[in-house]
Amino acid sequence: MVKKVILRLAAVSVVGFSSAPVFAQGPTLTKDAEFPEGFGLLSTVRELPDGRVMVADPLGLILAILDMDSGEMEMLGREGPGPDEYRQPDAVHALPGGATLLVDLGNARLTVIDSQGGFGETTPIVLSQAGGRGPGSFLMMLPRMVDEQGRIYFAIRGGFGGADSTSIGRYDRETETIDTLARVKPQEVERTGDSQNIRIRQLPMSAQDDWAVGPDGTIALVRSDGYYVQVIHPDGRVSTGPTVEHRLIRPRDQEKLAWLEAGQSSGIRMSVEAGPGGQRSISMSRGGGGTPDIGAFEWPSRMPAFRAGATIIDPQGTIWVGRTTRAGDDSRYDIFDGEGNKTGEVTFSPNSTVIGFGAGTAYVVRTDEFGLQWLERYRIA
Repeated sequence: MVKKVILRLAAVSVVGFSSAPVFAQGPTLTKDAEFPEGFGLLSTVRELPDGRVMVADPLGLILAILDMDSGEMEMLGREGPGPDEYRQPDAVHALPGGATLLVDLGNARLTVIDSQGGFGETTPIVLSQAGGRGPGSFLMMLPRMVDEQGRIYFAIRGGFGGADSTSIGRYDRETETIDTLARVKPQEVERTGDSQNIRIRQLPMSAQDDWAVGPDGTIALVRSDGYYVQVIHPDGRVSTGPTVEHRLIRPRDQEKLAWLEAGQSSGIRMSVEAGPGGQRSISMSRGGGGTPDIGAFEWPSRMPAFRAGATIIDPQGTIWVGRTTRAGDDSRYDIFDGEGNKTGEVTFSPNSTVIGFGAGTAYVVRTDEFGLQWLERYRIA
């Protein structure tokens, strides 16, 4: 089904559009395109060899290839449970050989899309703890990153990491095995209910570690016990950068409301029902929820130093860490080298997040006052 709609980086300086990032010195980053149609939620982008990009929008139920220059959109597949179908396309990640890994949240599966746009083999998102597909304790493999070898990195919660820690898992698609690579501190949660009906709710703005994986398998761990970056290199070597000087911000009602609204649009809901013979029926979805009520939560006196889920590594191995800012202020990133040393800072227009890189390009999502997201492309000279 095809539908067309017309509609390393250290410090660098920026030219071009207004509200562009500002670096102190170095190469030039220029905003040269913005797609003319807004989206509900974009968390990843996959640049194709011809310069077009593939995106998945779980709220708009869109899986498409975008031409950032012409403004055309080519839809892929269709909604449904069968082959060449998806129920809630959540993210796209590059695979070897020009293929793409689609996270189909609605069907709780990962689907390989070949270089020609054809749908291929699938893997369930929910696995047994041993990494297989049989009965037993289940493990949710929701990809955070995929490296250039096609290995999937995801957070292992629950039995593997315990209540006060989460493990970073790596799933090898060839051998169907899982390696546990590092421990990180997750966001604190509160649990209510009984064994038949458990509700888990995040404690707002609690300090947690963040992490990202580079194309070569390098892992950057952003630690919340003082704010510093620890790097696990592909050969197993670990380097730890110095603590970054920072000031924690006291949250106002604007920041609290922004936190709740972001959680409503991006939060994942999972339901598990037991069926005949011990079979489980698992359904997953992102988004939804009622009107936020800041009075229903207990809030901390200070916000964390950095944003959870905003860390990303570019193709040159530079680490970008999204900082926490006041609502309405410019978005800010701290830039680190591959050893964990801070080398610069960059600011974007408010409510902007870096979601991916390509060949000499960076892709940024900007959320407007109506909650729509706009995809921007920057050229790195």
